[in-house]
Parts: sequence; structure tokens; C-alpha cells
Amino acid sequence: MENNKFIGVSQRFFLLLLLVGLLPCIAMAAGKTVAVGSKVALEYSLALTNGVVVMGNVGKAPVEAEVGKKTLFPEVERQLLGMAASATKEFVLKPEQAFGPVDKQKFVRVKLNTVPEKSRRVGSELVATGANGREQTVIVTAVDGEFAVLNFNHPLAGQTLKVKVKVLSIK
Repeated sequence: MENNKFIGVSQRFFLLLLLVGLLPCIAMAAGKTVAVGSKVALEYSLALTNGVVVMGNVGKAPVEAEVGKKTLFPEVERQLLGMAASATKEFVLKPEQAFGPVDKQKFVRVKLNTVPEKSRRVGSELVATGANGREQTVIVTAVDGEFAVLNFNHPLAGQTLKVKVKVLSIK
């Protein structure tokens, strides 16, 4: 009976081999989760606090990104960590975690004749090309005599956003 209390060396070795052999299977069964360096395909929506969806790709091509490469907002990357494929998560982004606060210095007064005639009214959206060659939405916020004020902030600057994200795949 006393021999049954202890496992022999060969039995321990066999159990170790069995465990090591099963670990990859256990890990595969548990499923892969998002980690720094993971390449993910995502479906997402951004909504204002009143629930109006203002951006997203639901029903469209997935967004693909590598976590840790800073192609997503840092808080979004943080929220993705540990998620499994097909998992969904909802969270809130404060302005400073998303498109930033409204920057008063990004309101620029320009001569009205530099604004296309059809866009010379408050609320009009224009597309401007910056020095870096990137296009940006600009909003006319005031028209006064010979001048217009253009807002170069991102249209969602200053907004708290509700995020809903689904991990479609992880590589």
C-alpha cells in the first residue's frame, strides 16, 4: 500500500510528457486573446452620448490593426487586450482619449473670398489639404462681412464617445 503513495520517476516523467503534450491543446481550446503584437480585424461603432452613431464599419469591411503599433487610440488598444475572437465590448472614450479637446487655436479667420461661394454659410463643411498632404474636414463656424471663421479641429473633438467593438479575428 505504501508504494501507492508515491509516484515513481518513470510515472512522473510520463505525466510531465502528457501535460506538456496537452498544453498546446488546452491553449487552443481556450482560444487566442488579443495581446500586444496581435493583428486584429475589428468591427466598431462610435456614438455620441445621446446614442447617435457618428462613425463605424458595422456591415462593412473590417478595420485591421496591429495592437501596439499606435494605429488605434491607446485606450482602445488597452480595452482590446485580453479579448477573444468574436467577443464584443462597450466602453466610453473621453475627449482626451479620442479626438482631443476643442483647440481654440484651430479656429482660423480667413478672407471670405478664399471660401467657395456655396460654402459661405455657418455649418458648411469643406475638405482642406494640409501641408502634409492629408485631407481634413473643416467647418465654417462664422461668416462676418468679408471674413469667415474656419474650425480645423476634428469634427469629433471635444466629444465623449460610446464605443462598441467586436474582435472578428486575431492573428
